[in-house]
Amino acid sequence: MMRRTLAVFAAATILLSAASFNPAQATSIGLYVDNIHYQNCEPWPRLNGRYTVWSWCLPSAEGVQGACFAVIWNGNLVRGPEQVNASVVDHYSGTNFLTGLTFYYNSCQYGWHWIHKEAITLCDVDPHTRNYLFIEEGVMEHAGMVWRCGVNQSWVPFTITKRAYFGHCSPIATESVTWGAIKSLYRE
Repeated sequence: MMRRTLAVFAAATILLSAASFNPAQATSIGLYVDNIHYQNCEPWPRLNGRYTVWSWCLPSAEGVQGACFAVIWNGNLVRGPEQVNASVVDHYSGTNFLTGLTFYYNSCQYGWHWIHKEAITLCDVDPHTRNYLFIEEGVMEHAGMVWRCGVNQSWVPFTITKRAYFGHCSPIATESVTWGAIKSLYRE
């Protein structure tokens, strides 16, 4: 009886959570190694290989008209020239991507758009070094936030969705387990 009650409670909790979750509520920004926001990892990087990394944004239903974030690197990467998407970004403030930049858009954006792209060169292909770029808040006034469109124009936090990896494409650690161990989790 207790087991059935717990199962019903778990099912109700999952259904209520799923009903209240709305992915359109949060804007997300991620780094991708392709120009169509599909791949976030270059699985077989080449020594001295030059790559392009894009920051892509998927706005919430309210849309966005600005963003503020920093882009940091880890590993043996050399960052090259950066290009801001002039068809979306009107102007930006800040010194560099290490401390953060604030981008102000030409108009409100409601669909996928790229904010900037930059050239990356891999200097050393060491199998033990994780080479990647990641988004961080930075130190600017609205760090880690996007500026919403509409009457109540306000800065709100965004969700960071992807890092750009060069090798080591699976950042999620897994461990092997037996079917017996899984079944034992559900025994009384």
